[in-house]
Amino acid sequence: MKKEGLFLTKNKLISIAIAISCLLFIGILFSEKAANLVNIIPIIRGEVSLGNNIIITTINGKYPFMIKKDDPQVGRQLRFFGAVKSIFSETIIDLCKKNDVVIEVGSCYGYNSVFLGKKIGDNGKLYCLEPNVSLFSYLKKNIVINDLESNTILKNIAVSNVSGNCNIDDYFSIIQMPDGSYTKPRTTNVECSTVDQEVKTELKPINLLVLDVPGQEFFIMDGASRIMEHKNIIVVFVFYKRASSKNVDVEKELRELHDLGFRFYKSDGKNDIFPITIEEILQLESAVLVLSRKFL
Repeated sequence: MKKEGLFLTKNKLISIAIAISCLLFIGILFSEKAANLVNIIPIIRGEVSLGNNIIITTINGKYPFMIKKDDPQVGRQLRFFGAVKSIFSETIIDLCKKNDVVIEVGSCYGYNSVFLGKKIGDNGKLYCLEPNVSLFSYLKKNIVINDLESNTILKNIAVSNVSGNCNIDDYFSIIQMPDGSYTKPRTTNVECSTVDQEVKTELKPINLLVLDVPGQEFFIMDGASRIMEHKNIIVVFVFYKRASSKNVDVEKELRELHDLGFRFYKSDGKNDIFPITIEEILQLESAVLVLSRKFL
């Protein structure tokens, strides 16, 4: 009886071990299949490879968009989800109206440019300023394939508070490492101008100034003093205290803007903008800020 009991116990242990092994095998099998299924999502969404790490996907399933396949910032969101979740993007689109004249500094691939160009319509005008040569080539193509050439002016230029030359981070030099981290971008020397200089021939008032260049926003606004005088202008930028404080006295810059009549607002997403004081801004590490002389 003891031998028989021992035999049954061993059989149970073997059965349990076999069952656990089967479950592990099934788990691994399904995880691999799940990973393969996930990788099929961009193809299902209509992604087309053009070779040389370039693909065409779509924004929200309706706007064609060309992008670097392994782009470290917006690529994955766009390829797998069809949109980039961004409070900044939601804010600028919500503040943009039909027939507006808009200046976008730091257009990158043109993700926001497509939405802005569609929103302002044929009688509006969009200035896209992008200093990176490689990104600018994508930007031009994305404007063309979305039929926005008639209301969009593209300029491959950096802007600051003076003209000349300046160093910028080369976005395309960023490489993703095996551990998922990213290398620091190389710096490159490019031609630099001011916003006022680049739009000096524009006869209509500027309605919206979009600054997607964290750390440089105050320099750019200093070089846009003429258009900053327009009474109805709205300025939107991504504020990073650490980036800005390295180069400028943030409090001084904010108080000068306040003296020019600007009110400050913080955005937490579409239709969610509320007033904020200079003291409150200085306590923030980052925020999407909106400047306007009128109540929003």
